[in-house]
Amino acid sequence: MNVAGTATFACFVMTMTPMFGTRKFMKMRTIMFIILGLAAAGSPATMSFYPESTIRINMLEFTVAAVVYIGGALIYVGRWPEVTAPGHYDMCGASHQIFHFCVLIACLVHYTMNYAAYIDRQNMTCPIWAHN
Repeated sequence: MNVAGTATFACFVMTMTPMFGTRKFMKMRTIMFIILGLAAAGSPATMSFYPESTIRINMLEFTVAAVVYIGGALIYVGRWPEVTAPGHYDMCGASHQIFHFCVLIACLVHYTMNYAAYIDRQNMTCPIWAHN
């Protein structure tokens, strides 16, 4: 399993375990989501070092996804905007909702880039068969 898969699995386990849902483990959960955000940009970055890689990887989009993941996690752990006006963001605009919106946006960016890489890979000619 690669780094992104391990980070995703660890975040899943931490999110589904009731013990980690307490305020005591909030910073640990935030660190896990930051690692997940870094893994989002880290996996394609490693692919770009292979000289035989012909898949076009646009690191800007993967970096944007990582920044949005991490930004959402930092907003969540900082409890912004609730700290500025307690009680005003109970129904809409809470840090937890902003965090989920950031995750959704980052997932969409990540999905579109992975789909583009998939299409590029499908359109490649196999180098083994190309020499025949």
